[in-house]
Amino acid sequence: MSLDAPSQRLLRSSPVLPQQVSVADFVYSEILGAVHDGRLRPGERLNDIELADQFGVSRTPVREALQRLREIGLVEAAAARYTRVSLVDSRRTRQAVIVWVALLRTVVDEVVPVGDPDRDRRLAEIQASAADPGDSPAVGGGTPPTGPNAADRAVSRLFRVLDVLTASSANPVLRRTLSSVDHVVRLGLAALPAPNDQPMGDFVVAVTDELLDAFLEPSVSQSLDALARLADVTQGPDTFVG
Repeated sequence: MSLDAPSQRLLRSSPVLPQQVSVADFVYSEILGAVHDGRLRPGERLNDIELADQFGVSRTPVREALQRLREIGLVEAAAARYTRVSLVDSRRTRQAVIVWVALLRTVVDEVVPVGDPDRDRRLAEIQASAADPGDSPAVGGGTPPTGPNAADRAVSRLFRVLDVLTASSANPVLRRTLSSVDHVVRLGLAALPAPNDQPMGDFVVAVTDELLDAFLEPSVSQSLDALARLADVTQGPDTFVG
């Protein structure tokens, strides 16, 4: 197995299966997280033998996890040819963004007017700290990240904020529907061109900071204005994300 194979860099550390979590659920969550934070990129091959070796499990739960990821559109496969992280074209991403923003507007209308000290504490922590331990502290403070993975890191931080907000919703159907859409958005958003030819990392950081300020104010109107800015990425030429 080559050292740069996707499964070799899938985990941040040696896997430890949490109690009361099935092996398939654990593998599913680990692969999902690796796609979301950019350790696995669109088009990268996923070999069930290598993944089973990496996790120290049999191939059966790995195959089950990969099938579940196919069902939500994050993995695609062709018999006897490949299993890989889905290649998402920009048209599909933009279509998903339209639905995603509409659902988020509903979450904002429900959640933002309702006080929640724990939610506000978690949002304030994101506002004050870096998105990830490996990021520059400035990323969490609103300065756009730099480097080839800047947009990925910015999108990861955006979703941390939105995940906190969405978790406060008392509507399970809304939460499930939003989850089914945001996988595609997470996969493709960083590769879309930002409005006005600005770097995507800069754009996402600015919108995320606007959302944080609006959520903590709290202001429904400002929150909706920031979401409207996110919808601006639905304009532009169609390309493949990969």
